[in-house]
Amino acid sequence: MSGRLDTGQSAIPRLRDAARIARVETVRHYRRQREHSWRAFSELFLVAVAALVVVGRVPGAEGWTYPDPGAYYYAAAVASGGAGAATGTVATGQDAAVAAVRGFAGIAFVLVALVTMLWTTKGQGWRERDDGLLTTLPVGTIVVGDALAKTIKAGRFLSLAIVGGAAAFALGSGRPLGALGLVVAAAGLVATATACGYVAGLAALVALRRSAFVREHRLLVGSPLVMLYFGLFVGSRQAGALLAEWPIAWHADVALASIGGGEPRLAAAALVGTPLALAGLWAVATRLAGLAWLADPPKAPESDAGAEPAGLLGTLDKPLAATCSRPTRAVTRALWLRVRRRPQALLYVFLPLVVLLSVGYEFARAVPSALPALVAVYGAGAVGAGATLNPLGNEGRGLPATLTTPGSARHVVRGYLVSAALPGGLLVATLTAGVAAAASGSIAVAASAGLFGAALSILLPAIAIGVGTVLPEFDAIRPAENAGVTVPHVYAVVAYSGAIGAVGAPVLAGLYLAGPGSSGVPAGPAAVAGAAGTLLVAGALAGLSYRRAVRTFETYLVGE
Repeated sequence: MSGRLDTGQSAIPRLRDAARIARVETVRHYRRQREHSWRAFSELFLVAVAALVVVGRVPGAEGWTYPDPGAYYYAAAVASGGAGAATGTVATGQDAAVAAVRGFAGIAFVLVALVTMLWTTKGQGWRERDDGLLTTLPVGTIVVGDALAKTIKAGRFLSLAIVGGAAAFALGSGRPLGALGLVVAAAGLVATATACGYVAGLAALVALRRSAFVREHRLLVGSPLVMLYFGLFVGSRQAGALLAEWPIAWHADVALASIGGGEPRLAAAALVGTPLALAGLWAVATRLAGLAWLADPPKAPESDAGAEPAGLLGTLDKPLAATCSRPTRAVTRALWLRVRRRPQALLYVFLPLVVLLSVGYEFARAVPSALPALVAVYGAGAVGAGATLNPLGNEGRGLPATLTTPGSARHVVRGYLVSAALPGGLLVATLTAGVAAAASGSIAVAASAGLFGAALSILLPAIAIGVGTVLPEFDAIRPAENAGVTVPHVYAVVAYSGAIGAVGAPVLAGLYLAGPGSSGVPAGPAAVAGAAGTLLVAGALAGLSYRRAVRTFETYLVGE
């Protein structure tokens, strides 16, 4: 490769070097995924879900495809002028179908940009890399290669959705050119969205590098973006209607123009504007990358290592001392101190719930008597989504010492479990009992609901520990920062969200079968059997997860 001081270097060698960087980064990511089967499975699951949503309902395959309209029905509505293509669904006319396709494009643009921003910020730049590229290549060349690698990564997530959507678009419209139009539109959208997200990620990285306040409160600063990401799933229809009016949705008109719909002028603007936008974003990204990758991070503030838990956690110190051994108490107190130092990390307990709350909200509307059970399940799920969802990563630089201390595995796992279950169990039991008492007016029902919530607040954190040890997150660890809890892996959040759904399914099914009473909590055989089923499922998963976590701490090798 050419030297960095070679100012006369032509554009072609720089593009060749950028392609090499993209290829190497893509191969590295593929190898990391291949080494962790759970991550590969989670990625495959997300790819399949995206494809099902984009393709949508297909005639003759209603039981195998997504129930809402997608590329097939919207293409049919546009090509036929809206005559009966999607009757009884979201879109019933050509204009509504065009708006729906634009909404799809707008949501996809924002999601790709947000994910790319997260990838860029988590990467922390190229300064820590051991390949020395910053001393051998211009920053602009590295920017092109890095952004291209992230574009390939995002494209791989959407590959099945693009291929399936193109086929459905062509079949629905009856015009083979529609497949080509959708592929071209998707390529332009992914490239532009990735570039925007990359620039935003570099800007965030500059702030992290140069501002001690942003670095110290990065979870609090970034939480609105995280909530926006998950909020797009919950309010997709409302978000689509809003984003359809923005220029980021103009790529949809490229696909629509290929089947005789949309606005040709918007399609032309998207085709002409994409390379111009990419050139401008490259110039901005090159400047930001120089500021981010070549800057010294601010000095971390001194930590209060000798502090003791205060407030609510301090009041729990006596019951902790009465119920746990000294090593377990030490682990629990240490975790409570970390939470106190970085309370903004608790914002991540809402991540697995945002996706599930929309389903719970609809269920509560249909079965109002299920509200106490929903409070118990989702409250206990939130209790387990904190430090227990990344125990290996939370140990940070002390992980080697933890792993090599004889007999420490069970104490560490118990400490993590107690740190979440003790305060969380009291809170969830109180909330569940209060909601049940307000709904039924019965002390017996309220007490039973409170015990149900307390039991789940012990079992779901145990499940979270098992998930967190299978899918740990080490990327957020910094050698000079070990004062707080770390962010769990996104795949761990996905897997734990599925576990919450599996645990809550029996009790919700029992309440549904017991009848949608307008008030009170049904205590019929179906409701009791559902609650028992939930406890059995949670107990079985918790037992397996607890044993897996202990075994992992006993056998884990750093660097695997």
